[in-house]
Amino acid sequence: MSTSHQHHRRLPLCSVKNLRDLGGYQTVDDRTVRWHTLYRAGHLGKLKDRDQRALTALNLHTIIDFRSAEEKQRDPDRLPLNDVQVIELPILDEGNSAMMKDMRRRYENNDFDGLDTNLVMFNTYHQLALEFTAEYAHFLQAVLQAAGQPVLWHCTAGKDRAGFAAALLLKILGVDFETIRQDYLLSGKYIHPDRKLMAVITLTKGARPARLLKPLWAVKPEWIKASFDAIDEHWGSFDHYRREALAFSDEDTARLQELLLV
Repeated sequence: MSTSHQHHRRLPLCSVKNLRDLGGYQTVDDRTVRWHTLYRAGHLGKLKDRDQRALTALNLHTIIDFRSAEEKQRDPDRLPLNDVQVIELPILDEGNSAMMKDMRRRYENNDFDGLDTNLVMFNTYHQLALEFTAEYAHFLQAVLQAAGQPVLWHCTAGKDRAGFAAALLLKILGVDFETIRQDYLLSGKYIHPDRKLMAVITLTKGARPARLLKPLWAVKPEWIKASFDAIDEHWGSFDHYRREALAFSDEDTARLQELLLV
């Protein structure tokens, strides 16, 4: 995709991380995903007034929030000024809380033995594909019911839970996996560990803990591949997964493509 298209893909709202338009991606049958309709993002809890007005101008029909209760309590979304449907679909709610508690315990006790954050994230992507089918099924139906009106979905950073949602949607629309992978990896351009936080970790705990924790802010091609490999292993094919696990029929698929492709 051209540099110009990449420039238009990311929306420059300074108080929302990783806000991107999924428009412009080509499908295997040479159609194109509509611009200004599908948006993926990080959370909206730090939304400034100017960015709130910009978000309002997107005329969003629906906002879907994948965050856990703890995350929402810490940073409640600041919504656009116009009426918008908000759907809360907590994914990794208990798992995210348990992981954060374990990380805090390790940090407070300087106990990083056996910590493999790369493996943690790899396993997380397996979970996204296999354990949260009801939530992602609801997500897909919400996009379908928006009937071509703009939809935004997000988690906290907009890279894992929201990233898998974007991958599912693009796959159903008929985008090839390499393009899906590249869209997923774009999060790596816009999300980085907080420098001050990493400096504090390095100063107080050492370079090894900082290095071990850094993957929590990353995206890696093997992680998104792990999700789709898990789908193939457990369901035989993506189409079987779509129909049976996500309860998204062939008719739903055709209608979604009609609404969102040009």
